[in-house]
Amino acid sequence: MSSLTAGWTRRFLFAVLLLALLVVPAASGQDEPSAEAAQSEASASDEMEGAMERFNTWFKDKINRPIEAVLFYKVFKTDRTWINGDQVGLPLIVVVLAVGGLFFTFRYGFINLRLFRHSIQVIRGKFDKAEDTGEVTHFQALTSALSATVGLGNIAGVAIAVSVAVRGRCSGCGSRPSSA
Repeated sequence: MSSLTAGWTRRFLFAVLLLALLVVPAASGQDEPSAEAAQSEASASDEMEGAMERFNTWFKDKINRPIEAVLFYKVFKTDRTWINGDQVGLPLIVVVLAVGGLFFTFRYGFINLRLFRHSIQVIRGKFDKAEDTGEVTHFQALTSALSATVGLGNIAGVAIAVSVAVRGRCSGCGSRPSSA
């Protein structure tokens, strides 16, 4: 090991040790924390929660709202409204994604359509060789990637639905009122 590398390694280890000594409190010999320590810890916790709340409010107002105003601007508006009073329309983000998809479809010569059959052949194992090493087949790789994508989409979708929806609002969803 060169002297330069050894010097940096020693400095790094010293910094880690110093950080550990500063972060880990020294044992005072008491098993139970004192009442003063518990009270100061509670006030520090309350102060931290207040600071986090102020930061969250600032971030929501100064960063999220302007981005939301641009991405979810209604490009095409209708006269209809949703249950919560929002106007039904096509957000800008959907238009951007659709235009991007069309652009790349044309730019790459309809590769998503031309090589669809080939992709199915690869997944079915037509091009697999017995002498190739590996633990995962093409189909296993595809299904694991799809399960991760769909799983995360479901988790995010449920989280958004729960956070946006009014609790108890959908108690009779899917059922029609009886005309008796």
